[in-house]
Amino acid sequence: MENTRITQIIKDFSSPLAERREEALSAIIARREEAIPELLKILERVKAVPLGAAVTLNDWSWFLAAYLLAQFREKKALPILLEQFSMPTEHVDRLFKDILVEDLPRILATLTGDDPAPLRALTENEAAHDAVRASALWGYTILASVGAVPRQEVADYYAELFQGKIARRPSYLWTSLVAGCAALHVKNLRREILRAYEEELLDAGAYSMKDVLGEWSQTPEESLKRLAHESGGLVKDVWEEMEFWPWEEEAEQQTPEE
Repeated sequence: MENTRITQIIKDFSSPLAERREEALSAIIARREEAIPELLKILERVKAVPLGAAVTLNDWSWFLAAYLLAQFREKKALPILLEQFSMPTEHVDRLFKDILVEDLPRILATLTGDDPAPLRALTENEAAHDAVRASALWGYTILASVGAVPRQEVADYYAELFQGKIARRPSYLWTSLVAGCAALHVKNLRREILRAYEEELLDAGAYSMKDVLGEWSQTPEESLKRLAHESGGLVKDVWEEMEFWPWEEEAEQQTPEE
């Protein structure tokens, strides 16, 4: 049965009025257990959008639901998200746009915690969107940066990817892999990294060998600290993070309620 009070609060997530959004977020956090089923329904509704439908996420409800469920460490959200982001590339592009690169790694990392098997599976899924696969791998890298999984575990997985677990074709995934090797100081894979650049598997303009060497000029501790800071690490407090989101840009596209 739908909780009408929680449903109304969630609708206020998409209000162009900052005060109303803040009140809604505060209310949801205060009523966490009551809100979780309704937040999961938001993810389910998006998952149910028919393939090819001319639909995009034009409000903040899905975005905030995913972030809040990550903050709450709600494991039921993970299989829903994995199914959503394993859909055909065109459908994922249409629905999620910039969420793929900027926010998905942290959300996935937070929900998987110390069990990275889902991240590995999504990384190796050749049918999934390249940016989704790159996000899954970067999520694994984030887990190492915050100490949730051993750095060596992730480094060993990088080696498996270089050795044939992913297709040798240009994609965002290769950029994520090489950037991860740089951030975690996996210097024993230098030859494989150079070969990836030679085969043009990643965009050297976006992340060059100079960038790799620059990262390696730092100490491993410095690199891990910087990665944890720049990535944002795991999702901890949506209330603190929301001040950096582009509310004003979205609000211009909506009409305030009377």
